[in-house]
Amino acid sequence: MGHNYTDESGHYVVEGCGDDMFSWNDPDPKIEVRHRCPEPGHTVSISFRIKEIEIPAKYLPEDEVHVENIRLDI
Repeated sequence: MGHNYTDESGHYVVEGCGDDMFSWNDPDPKIEVRHRCPEPGHTVSISFRIKEIEIPAKYLPEDEVHVENIRLDI
């Protein structure tokens, strides 16, 4: 699967393949967002927070996937 980082404007492009190299199983698709945004009600965040969103394989299209917005406070 692919991975990438945002630029200074928060934009990113993720590219990759859907195969696990040297493995018999299918990959487990997910979106993992690592960020340092403060928690609700706070103004400073020191450690990284991780939001992981699993994607069931039945929802994966054959073409590109465009993710518009992700709410990090849920």
